[in-house]
Amino acid sequence: MFAAIDVCLKTNIKMPALLLAYTLIDISGWLNSDEKWVKVRFTDWVEKYMLPNSTLQCSSLELYAARCGLLHNYSATSDLSSAEVRRIFYAWRPSRVEDLAGVIELNKQMMARLGKDTEQILALQADDILSALQTGADKFLSDIANDPQRAARAYAKAENMMVENQEADIQSLIAAAKKVLAD
Repeated sequence: MFAAIDVCLKTNIKMPALLLAYTLIDISGWLNSDEKWVKVRFTDWVEKYMLPNSTLQCSSLELYAARCGLLHNYSATSDLSSAEVRRIFYAWRPSRVEDLAGVIELNKQMMARLGKDTEQILALQADDILSALQTGADKFLSDIANDPQRAARAYAKAENMMVENQEADIQSLIAAAKKVLAD
């Protein structure tokens, strides 16, 4: 999945890269938990694996709302957008998140002059989301590699996942999983 994200970024199709990133969080949360609610799996995984030691200044629920808006509406608005969660707008390098935050603030001031309320909007550096996801995925894989019970549960679920690999790749994945389970 990270390879597909890289292809999107190299070809300047950034929002699909973000969709893939949010999808990877969904998949990781599913592999990590037996919880049936996607929202709970997603936010739990983000809180455990992405937010610690990251530069992200948002909550797991705000990322989930952003994921829902992008996935279901291809927008920053979701059913969760309200006073409790800020909508997320993205800056992509070389653009700076500080510049985007400045534009958001100017818009807020202009709307106030017109007597209109504005929603709470958070500017995030999209690249920081991807970086936190990579770090979180590495930590998650390390955690399950060191916990045979969690590894068995995750690999059992992974057997049902769609793959595009060649037969040799699939056999290699199965052998690796069996090795982890045997340890």
